[in-house]
Amino acid sequence: MARRDPGQRKRTTECRALPAARTAQLSFEKDLRACGFEAAEIEAAWSRRDEVERVAVELMALATGLASIDDLASDQVKRARNTLGWAGVPQMPFEKLEAIARRLWEEWETLTGQPLREQPSSVLGAGVIALLDDAEQKLGWAAYPPGNSGMAARIIVRREVLDVIGQAYPMLKAECRRQFLDEWNRWHGMERPRGSIAPSMALSLVGIDQSQ
Repeated sequence: MARRDPGQRKRTTECRALPAARTAQLSFEKDLRACGFEAAEIEAAWSRRDEVERVAVELMALATGLASIDDLASDQVKRARNTLGWAGVPQMPFEKLEAIARRLWEEWETLTGQPLREQPSSVLGAGVIALLDDAEQKLGWAAYPPGNSGMAARIIVRREVLDVIGQAYPMLKAECRRQFLDEWNRWHGMERPRGSIAPSMALSLVGIDQSQ
């Protein structure tokens, strides 16, 4: 563990005086330290300005039983933690993206080889899928390793890339949120250890509003 500097000690002292609203974040930080995260990593996670709380997402996977402490320490999760969505999401005029999305949506079976039941419900949904697939290919995540560590990596990368897509193309932000929620519910429906927390509670821990 990294040594705390005087500034870190000061922050710890100040935290004790903060109102109860900070209790959840302090609890996160305690659990993250127990998982082996350094103080600098935790500080960086909470100070991110792009709203992607990677460490909180990792803890969400841990709390729901989709990953263990050992899984989060795996090489693939470390690589996922360092994946930058901006390096993979293409920048283009929305009109061009919309044309790509419309063609994908209208020719879904031909272009993807997937049945119509897998077709997104809208052209915007097809646009998110096109950007997501392209970004994961470029970032080296065309496929994820098997097992819980692979699942944890998938959650981390998927949340990162969808967040970046929503920022780059504001018209897709709501669809990005919807697709992540749909996938999360599917992931959480898989067999998992007893005692894991409810999916809705886990999502609220990282600030994902399911009502939108």
